[in-house]
Amino acid sequence: MRRLPDSTQDEVKELVPLTSTQPIAQTLVPNYDGLDTVYVFLKNPGVLNTDPFNFLLTGESGDKLVDIKVNGWNIGDGETVKFQFPPLVSSAHQKLTLTLSAPETVKTDTAVKVGISAADNYPAGEIGSRFGSRDISFQLFYRPQNRLSLYRQLLSHFFSQLFSTGFSKSVSN
Repeated sequence: MRRLPDSTQDEVKELVPLTSTQPIAQTLVPNYDGLDTVYVFLKNPGVLNTDPFNFLLTGESGDKLVDIKVNGWNIGDGETVKFQFPPLVSSAHQKLTLTLSAPETVKTDTAVKVGISAADNYPAGEIGSRFGSRDISFQLFYRPQNRLSLYRQLLSHFFSQLFSTGFSKSVSN
């Protein structure tokens, strides 16, 4: 079955280092069930950092849903990194927390850096208070749970694009 886009905040205006004392957390609210992939913009300057790097997704009650551990070798010098996991069946409209951490990184000059937006372009979620109203640069994808759901969502998306405001205005003139 096909993977479909869910939510996105893909603007990058600043790169913030991840160190052992400064993890970064962002709340996310998927629109659909079956969340199975999160892309995050990360930069490992010169691919110098080989320290462990953690991707953690927790539910509202703090229960651990996804825990992916990689090292700096898995992160390039400025790229969108894919974190894929088994689909979270009941993810629609659930407030999840994405936490990125580097538990062994102490120096900021060689730290993996996370892309942060200049403004709050994703009002459904929020980042920790030290960044104000900005967001991590991310993209969410989901896997529909059955073919009927997939076809319904594809048709809905097609017709919403077909009858969008831009199209309606050009037809009514």
